[in-house]
Amino acid sequence: MTNSLDSNWNQYQRDYYIGAGSNYAKLPGGYLFLRRAIVWKGKIDLIKKYIPQGKILDIGCSYGFMLYFMRDKFEIYGCDISEHAIRICKKIFPKLPNNRFWVHDITEELPLPKNFFDVISCMDVIEHIEDINIPLRNIHRCLTQDGIFYLHIPIKTRYNITEFLRFDNDPTHVSVLPEKKLIFQLRKIGFEILEKKYYWMGFIPIPNFINFGSDITLILKKV
Repeated sequence: MTNSLDSNWNQYQRDYYIGAGSNYAKLPGGYLFLRRAIVWKGKIDLIKKYIPQGKILDIGCSYGFMLYFMRDKFEIYGCDISEHAIRICKKIFPKLPNNRFWVHDITEELPLPKNFFDVISCMDVIEHIEDINIPLRNIHRCLTQDGIFYLHIPIKTRYNITEFLRFDNDPTHVSVLPEKKLIFQLRKIGFEILEKKYYWMGFIPIPNFINFGSDITLILKKV
């Protein structure tokens, strides 16, 4: 089966992030809105709740904004399918070795030993891949035992209004799954769910008892 990353490699370049037709154009200030510390504070606090320091890999790291705010406590690594994004990363972190950031398709095995990372984060990436089991197995392999996997992903809901309000017109989102199916796949691969949170449009928190978000964040432990 051909997955969307393999067949559409070139579309994850500059225009995907900051082009006129970018899905991020809806944000105030466009993609660069995401360089604000406030965007990442809740995510970083949630990760540090479980793992306060160690080695972290951000898959789909883009420009490295989240890693920038974690560099004091973590040994940071990032990979992305976008050559454009990795070029920006290396400019943001000029003092780090070049091998800390590399172009990579997560449907291929990560070029690192087993049990290497204390934390792996993956935000808005898995939905771009037709067979999500492949990247999930790669992530599981590289986490330490009891390591933490921070996953943020859009989910399919029963309510059409949810799809409408998420303002998601990204044609590369080929695997937006119902929450139950997503969790079933994660457990089958060997992850235990420690915590979950719901969001609108990726970053507006929704109380869990409402269970009406368009996106979900899962804190998972390798077991």
